[in-house]
Amino acid sequence: MRALTRSSEVEKAVVAAINENYLQDVEATVEDYSGNLLLVKDIVIRYIRGGVLPYDAAHDDFTVEGLEERIGQEFAFESAGKSLRVVFGGLADRIDRLPDGTLRVVDYKTGEPHLDFQGVEALFFVERPNSVNPIFYRRCSIR
Repeated sequence: MRALTRSSEVEKAVVAAINENYLQDVEATVEDYSGNLLLVKDIVIRYIRGGVLPYDAAHDDFTVEGLEERIGQEFAFESAGKSLRVVFGGLADRIDRLPDGTLRVVDYKTGEPHLDFQGVEALFFVERPNSVNPIFYRRCSIR
C-alpha cells in the first residue's frame, strides 16, 4: 500500500474516475480538463495519497464490504409513557470487515472537525450558516 502511494496508479485511477463519472467520456485526457477540474483532480490525488492510503496502510487487515452505502440504525425508547424511536443514519463512504467479523464504517472528512461539545441541544441547533454539525462523524464499529 505504501508503494501505491508513491506510484502513478493513484493519478491514473483518479483521472479514469473523473472521465467515466464526471465527464462521461472515457477517452478524455487531462488536457480536456477545465482549470477547476484540474484543481479538483490534484486535491483528490493529494487526499488519497496523504489521507486514505496512509490510514489504510496503518489498518491494513480488512476487506472492503461496501462503498457509498446508505446505513441507519433505529433506537427505540420510552418518554412520558410513549414508545418513541430515533433513527441515526447517513451515507457511509466505506464499510470494512475486520478479521473478527466487526464492520468498520469509514467516513472520509475533508473539512476541519469542530469537536467542542456545548450540550445535546448543540447537536441539533447549528448557529454557523451553511454548515452541518460534525459531532457525529468518523468511524464506528458494528458487531
